[in-house]
Amino acid sequence: MLESIQHINLIGSITANLNNFLLSGIFISRIYNKRRIEYWLGIFFIFTIIPLIFLLVEAITFERSLLYFIQIILMIAFIILELILDYILNRIS
Repeated sequence: MLESIQHINLIGSITANLNNFLLSGIFISRIYNKRRIEYWLGIFFIFTIIPLIFLLVEAITFERSLLYFIQIILMIAFIILELILDYILNRIS
């Protein structure tokens, strides 16, 4: 079981660092007006919701603390908000 927790922690740390790098890339591409790069980095960022949902489900199995759930739910909510604002509503208008 300890090995499973270590794998889950590794997935969480990789996902968190990947999110940070992708968001940094998105902001840098906005500064330099590279819309296509920004778009594709945003797509990759949105797909990071998949490991976050996996981590949320596994957190229930391993009985993680409330703070862990709050952090993952906030990250998922942020990604959903970005999806709605940058991709869905942007296409409608």
